[in-house]
Amino acid sequence: MVKDLGVCMTNDAVFGTHIGQVVRKCRMQMGWILCTFTVREELPMITLYRSLLLPLLEYCCQLWHPWKQSEVKSLEGVQRTFTNKISSVRDCNYWDRLRRLKLYSLERRRERYMIIYTWKIVNKHVPNVSRIGITTKNHPRLGVMCVPPKVNIRAGRVTNIRHHSLSVVGPRLFNSLPRQLRNMNSATCELFKNHLDKFLKSVTD
Repeated sequence: MVKDLGVCMTNDAVFGTHIGQVVRKCRMQMGWILCTFTVREELPMITLYRSLLLPLLEYCCQLWHPWKQSEVKSLEGVQRTFTNKISSVRDCNYWDRLRRLKLYSLERRRERYMIIYTWKIVNKHVPNVSRIGITTKNHPRLGVMCVPPKVNIRAGRVTNIRHHSLSVVGPRLFNSLPRQLRNMNSATCELFKNHLDKFLKSVTD
């Protein structure tokens, strides 16, 4: 196992162990929050959640984002459990709770982070993900499009890992955006985020 900057990757190049550690750490933190604070109103609970749990759930998630459904559900379960403790939405199902609390699902939040990071790569605000990395082409009709690196590997497991990496998933998500968003080359990052959030509100989570 390799650990760098708080992220663990096993010898087979997956992050299942790290995701398990994140879930355990979050559930311990959630237990501490619920024991320490007796309040269950929306504002203080969401403030505690954003301050103490979301940073643990999302640190460096562009790198280790899960693609196995069991891992996606395990992470989502943290938010599902915590929001169920909020008195004003306790009787709602999970998706209604998110709508009323104005929260994204954790999977949607990770996708948002990957889109933003890909936009930063495209506009050279951050280094590319590798020597070959993510490249772009300017299509006359479609606008700016990402071209993920080609991988010519026959081994199924390795191909699967590569297929779910940031260098492939990021461009795929970026290319799914409307043309006007992808073409925001001269915008600030904050302006891009604002327009992205407006678009995401129109797409069912």
